[in-house]
Parts: sequence; structure tokens; C-alpha cells
Amino acid sequence: MDTGLHRLGINLDQLPCIINKLIVNSHRIHVKSIYSHFIGSYNTELDANTQHQADLFISHAQHIEKAIGYSVIKHLCNSGGIIRHPNFHLDMVRFGVGMYGIWPVEPKMKFQKTVVSVFAPIVQLKYVSEDDTVGYTQYRLKRPSQIGVLRIGYADGLRRHLNSGEGRVWICGQRVPILSIAMDMTMIDLTDVDGQVQVNDQVEIFGEHLPVEEMAKWCKMVSYEFLLGFSQRIKRVYVEENDEH
Repeated sequence: MDTGLHRLGINLDQLPCIINKLIVNSHRIHVKSIYSHFIGSYNTELDANTQHQADLFISHAQHIEKAIGYSVIKHLCNSGGIIRHPNFHLDMVRFGVGMYGIWPVEPKMKFQKTVVSVFAPIVQLKYVSEDDTVGYTQYRLKRPSQIGVLRIGYADGLRRHLNSGEGRVWICGQRVPILSIAMDMTMIDLTDVDGQVQVNDQVEIFGEHLPVEEMAKWCKMVSYEFLLGFSQRIKRVYVEENDEH
């Protein structure tokens, strides 16, 4: 049901026609659920819009139920609505981006474990002299530096906004600067890392130590856009609850 987002759904002025068709075809069509989607349930400035959409939805859904003669499942709330509008939870809710631990509202729901992480291996280590440059961006070094080359690039979804020390990745208990991102490879500065770094060591792009929201902010993006930008070239590993491997 389109209550104001105007993306998908049945327009409210179409409902009489839809209801008539449901009644005529009641022997072969059974309505399981009715839903709509909020414009800005996460935004306090849009609370009046949210209330108006909810009022429209509930009243029209009740009208449909009365016309067809039975109750159906009704749902409205996305992740923002789950936290900010518990009075609109109705029969069920749609746990979307919040399922990945990303919450566009306060208070954020805390998970015991990080839900989504991205790692990339170091494929080469090299030492580069002071005043030399790294990558297509020609990031100029101010000191002799140890450079780590990661097997990930902008073709995988890593944004070039993170170039030239604007972004960080995590290894050996600390954040290290991203120097240059190419299509398939990324160069990072390992000079200040405490401990021995070796080829094939895994570097956290984001996850437990680098929240995806922080990476997205560095890229001047919302977390949804940043997370969904990672391509199918990234190997997916799904871990079940209580899976120790």
C-alpha cells in the first residue's frame, strides 16, 4: 500500500477496485499480508509524516479486512521504525540493514558480535625510500616506509575516497593508513606497526575494530551505500550461530 513513499504499492484511491476484485475472486485469492513503507522513520523531523503514514495504513488495512471478512498480517516498520516507533510494530517488522549491525538512529541496538566484516590478505611487502611515491595517486612518502599490498581494490568496492591516508585499515592491533587504491590492489603503510607482518596476513578492511559506519563516513557515503557497493568478487563466508570455525 502506497502511503506516501511513492515507490511501489497500490495507490489508496485504487483500493475500492482492488477490494472488489478480491471479493469477486475470494474462491481463489487469499490475502496473506498488507504492508507499506515509511519515508523517514529514522528522522525525528519526519515524525509527523510517519504518524500520518501509519494512520493511513492502519485505517485502510482495517477497511480491507472488514471487506474481505478476515484478518491479515500487517507490517510497517523497517530498522529505524523498530527502534523509534514501537507503537507501529503491528503483527511483524522488517529487520533490514539493522540485521548487519547498522543503525541510522539512536539508541543503537548493540550486538554481542560484529555481524559483517571484510578482510583482505597481504600479497606483497616492500620497502620504499623517502620522497618516493606510491600508486597512481603518487602519494609522496615523508620517510622510508614499509608498504603492504592488499588483494582488494575499487573493483571489489573499496572506495578511492580512502586514498592518500584518508582511510584506515586494521592489522596487528592498530589502524594503519591507506595510501593508494587501484582496481585490484591497495597499498597501505605498515611502517609503524608493532610486530612482524608477513605475506598472507589478513587485514581487516572493516569489522570489529573498524565499524562500517566509520568507513562510510570517510567516503562521504551512508552506510547502506558503502556496504552494498562491495562486489561479488568478495568471497562470502557465512557463519552460523555457535559455529566455532
